[in-house]
Amino acid sequence: MSGSEPCASLMQNPVVAASVASEVPSKMSKLDLPAFSGPIEHATIDAWLGRCEDKYLAWSACNPVYAMSQQLLIVLAGLQLEEPSARLWWNQNRDVLKQLATWEEFALRFKDHFIPSGWRLDALARFYDVSQDFDTFRSFVTSLQAARNMLGSAGDGYAISDSVFKNHLFFFANPVLQLRVRAIQNFSYEDLKVDELINVMATTWSSLVAEGFTMPVPKSMLKSASIAPMSNTHALNSTYPLPDLTYAEREALRSVGGCFHCHLSPSDPAWKSHVARECPGDERHNIPPRAPHPITEDTLPEGYREVLISHGNPGVTDFSNPNAGTITVILPPGVVMPSCVLEGDSDSDEDDDDY
Repeated sequence: MSGSEPCASLMQNPVVAASVASEVPSKMSKLDLPAFSGPIEHATIDAWLGRCEDKYLAWSACNPVYAMSQQLLIVLAGLQLEEPSARLWWNQNRDVLKQLATWEEFALRFKDHFIPSGWRLDALARFYDVSQDFDTFRSFVTSLQAARNMLGSAGDGYAISDSVFKNHLFFFANPVLQLRVRAIQNFSYEDLKVDELINVMATTWSSLVAEGFTMPVPKSMLKSASIAPMSNTHALNSTYPLPDLTYAEREALRSVGGCFHCHLSPSDPAWKSHVARECPGDERHNIPPRAPHPITEDTLPEGYREVLISHGNPGVTDFSNPNAGTITVILPPGVVMPSCVLEGDSDSDEDDDDY
């Protein structure tokens, strides 16, 4: 309600309060609670309940001679539930909800029904899953801030500190942007606050775009596009990815000449001599054949090239994966990349994986 804060402030003065009480109009003002239109998430539910409480407090301060029952407040709130599932919940339970003694009981029932018990871990996982990938820098920042805000009321152990947010922002940004920022003369990461780092990275990103840097095309998008067939003189093989194996599992299979795909070795009765790129699979354990899908360098549009980029993510710990710490992208013509880019074949299978 507009002007509610001045009303509340004035009513703290006993002289003003007495004057208002003696001159209060015979008709009380209307209490307009905000509508709840979703989404059904902890942050939006918590914010809506908080706004309803603030509206009620402001109304009470500006209408001191009138009292509103808690049941009427609950009814007014229920009528503002516009999100379909919330409206259905109110319609199915309004007879019971209107009998609740306090607003706090209504708020608790609303949250218990719509907020899952594990929402804190879900929100935390969502935060750590945010990375820039192929988004613009501003979109990345917006997504990361939204994920952080979801954890604002999660309590100790879940709220994201400025330090954690700052580290995630920097190390999960585009790898080229990271390197360009790190190359800034006298760049003092430890002294920058979050907003200052965002401004530095946003300015640097704008500079990259102005210099002609184009977001690399995801390899999966390029392969799915319809491209006219051309010569097949430089055939490469792109196969189904190998399953995740621990370092110990890989070494054990390697030592007996086994296959990283079907996990069989020459000592197994079902073994058929092959390499991982051409694994026939294992029907007994529902492991499909790893048939190659030939692609060619010539299928890339003219001027495009395939590169490996090191993303510099300190969270990479899978040292058994030869490609850990890199991503494969397709660059448009004319894009000049820094020294972090390694030109070459991006086939996920290294020679020492062919077992």
